[in-house]
Amino acid sequence: RYPRLRIGVGDRKEGDLADHVLARFSEEEERLVPGVLERIVQAVEIWLDKGLTSAMNFANSSTPSIGEEK
Repeated sequence: RYPRLRIGVGDRKEGDLADHVLARFSEEEERLVPGVLERIVQAVEIWLDKGLTSAMNFANSSTPSIGEEK
């Protein structure tokens, strides 16, 4: 076993999960990508600086979803 950072694929409305994962981002999802990448970088920095538990707490804290504002 080893620690890993996983990035979620969001909620699919219907259909096959593989099709959802492999599909192109919607316009709304595209707008979220820079913020998601920023949070990923922050999570890795916290992981290296303060440990895995702190990084998990940060990464799993509430973040805006599609259609929500920051």
